[in-house]
Amino acid sequence: MEMNPHNSCCPLATEALEAPADLLELELLGYTVYPVARIQVLHSDPGARYASLPIHRLRVGRGHHDLVLSGTYRTVRVGGGVRTVGPVVREGRLDTSGIPEARFRGGVAVLGDGSIVVGRQDGSHLRDLKATFGQPGAPLVDFIGGGAVLLEGGAPVPDRDLLVNQHFLGTPGGIHAKVMGADVHGLMGIRKGQCFAIVAHQRTAIEIRAHLHRVGFGTVVKFDRGSGLYVNDGVNRILGQNPSGFGIHVHRSSAAWGRRQDGR
Repeated sequence: MEMNPHNSCCPLATEALEAPADLLELELLGYTVYPVARIQVLHSDPGARYASLPIHRLRVGRGHHDLVLSGTYRTVRVGGGVRTVGPVVREGRLDTSGIPEARFRGGVAVLGDGSIVVGRQDGSHLRDLKATFGQPGAPLVDFIGGGAVLLEGGAPVPDRDLLVNQHFLGTPGGIHAKVMGADVHGLMGIRKGQCFAIVAHQRTAIEIRAHLHRVGFGTVVKFDRGSGLYVNDGVNRILGQNPSGFGIHVHRSSAAWGRRQDGR
């Protein structure tokens, strides 16, 4: 995958060094927006090589993450418990490849130089993910996949793609699938070379796709929602259950983060 301002945030790029965009327009539409500086992938599945603490037990603020946000969708494991739908990579090692139906969905990659890439998978095995997201001199370090690619290359992803390629099935499926309905949703996206974590409150995927396209996002991946969405920024909390997630450090100088802290 070729990195560009539509799909990636490189720490040394001009765009990443600028003050994060103030997306007040989105906040007024009912979104919570977090300009992302750094990401760590979290995974508490007991089957993982080195399971992290469950995301609901992680502290935020004062030397910890500024935000903990849940990751990919969940599915029931045979014999009980839940597993992640999408692949998870931590420190260059594959925790899980997820389910076969999710191999062409979207995800978030963290590279060795600190770059963040948001884009579409081309397979779910470690070699596939390294080949798709890794760059010369900046190998893949962390990854969570299995999300719904809603925007790609600065354009809305067609409904048929969500049904046929990304396998969001149902009657109806695609953009009208159950997981796309009006609910609280967790999102990761790139806008003009800057990365944002976003929580959409009681919005459909159709609305999310339109709103984020209108404000200039290039790539957006929608992760879990409803009972699978966990959010904790020290002020706002949504206490869904999920074994995967992102430990996020935000750009503290951003206007959006300042408004968030004013709510304490």
